[in-house]
Amino acid sequence: MAKETIMHVHFAREEALQDKKDILELQLYTLRILRKLKKYHELRMLELKIKSKINTRFKKINTDVSKLKKIMPIFEIPKRFKKKSEKIIINVKEKSEKKAPKDKLERELQEIQDKLKEIEQNF
Repeated sequence: MAKETIMHVHFAREEALQDKKDILELQLYTLRILRKLKKYHELRMLELKIKSKINTRFKKINTDVSKLKKIMPIFEIPKRFKKKSEKIIINVKEKSEKKAPKDKLERELQEIQDKLKEIEQNF
């Protein structure tokens, strides 16, 4: 048999304590991550259950609406009233849609300008 040599590695006490501390911290972090993953899994399963319930309810509502459409009489609006009402509705929607983004954009621009002024004042 070949002669085996035994090697001993010596760590300084402070290094050994620091390494043990690091290993324990890693274990702690992994346990926290596992706990969060389990919680995420539970919440995800709950979310899927709720979504499936909502989906079945929507399907039921959709069938009810289609049944109501079959039962209800068909009412046609005369052409002269139909054209006027559509134009009015479209014009009102266009005006309201145009105003909202402008206000939002103006607010964002104002906020950016204020931030730039603050940065300039700090330097």
